[in-house]
Amino acid sequence: MAVVVTDGYATECDTDVSHIQEMVGEYFAGVQGAYNTRGKPGIRTYIIGVDVDKFNLDAVAQAGGTNTATIVDTAGAVDKFVTAMINITNANINCDLALPSPPANQVLDPNKVQVVYKPFQGTNQEIPAAASGGGCSGANGGWYFDNPTNPTKITLCPCSCANLGAGSIEVRFGCLPRKIIG
Repeated sequence: MAVVVTDGYATECDTDVSHIQEMVGEYFAGVQGAYNTRGKPGIRTYIIGVDVDKFNLDAVAQAGGTNTATIVDTAGAVDKFVTAMINITNANINCDLALPSPPANQVLDPNKVQVVYKPFQGTNQEIPAAASGGGCSGANGGWYFDNPTNPTKITLCPCSCANLGAGSIEVRFGCLPRKIIG
């Protein structure tokens, strides 16, 4: 998660708002591009504008997966800012992760995929695999594929998703060499 607090007017470096939207969008979607060179997924971006019109802030928030910017103005700005931060920390976390393609000349082995929560502070934690959403009842939560034989996304069990804080999720692939026939 990223929180940007701004007056809404870019005055340094790249001031083109469409470039900012593209960058935020790449990091939210986890796609490799001009800004997100590693393709790491799932960074939601919250925008808080201080004493400013929404300008282009909603567009940046939408690219970051959070739909709308929050504006705090001079009348009760401190209270509005605190409320905005509380709402962000209590926001629903996206518990569905798109499954990136395996490396070139590799075939995904779904039985070897690992999902690891990497908190900004503390020890990395492997989230256990569950066979399906019905397997989410364990004390440690878990994750499961949308389709066990041909997966396109990973869904975190509610318990695991609710326990996430500041940090990131890493999907580790177990792959097999692609067999070339001919």
